[in-house]
Amino acid sequence: MPEGPRSQVWFRTDSSQSTAGAGLWRADNRVAGLFLGHAALFAQLLGVSSGIGDVVNGECCVDTSVLNTFCAVALAEYGATDQGIQRTLTVGFIATALVLLDRAGRPVPACVAPEQQAAWGALRDQHSAAMLR
Repeated sequence: MPEGPRSQVWFRTDSSQSTAGAGLWRADNRVAGLFLGHAALFAQLLGVSSGIGDVVNGECCVDTSVLNTFCAVALAEYGATDQGIQRTLTVGFIATALVLLDRAGRPVPACVAPEQQAAWGALRDQHSAAMLR
């Protein structure tokens, strides 16, 4: 991670790295570290890759195909568990990951019921408003 209180990490897809100004998210260094830590923990918990790479020179490459699968598995796990604390700890991370998918042109994975899809879409939109590009 870059040093300094105002350092930022750009989350980009392979295609957005070659397009100046195009990116998925420009996160504060600390927020990016928190998100990346959550991604690693959830990938381990779910047994599936997140598609979110390491930070190199202030940029983090996101494989949106892999992230899409990861989000589908995370949403399915969220729906299948009756553990309230697990759901609470999961919801913010999933919403943030869904913003990355949305900005890459991918909808909420179709693994949940239509009313849940609408709820996740609304939560994604709330998160999006706070995520700089």
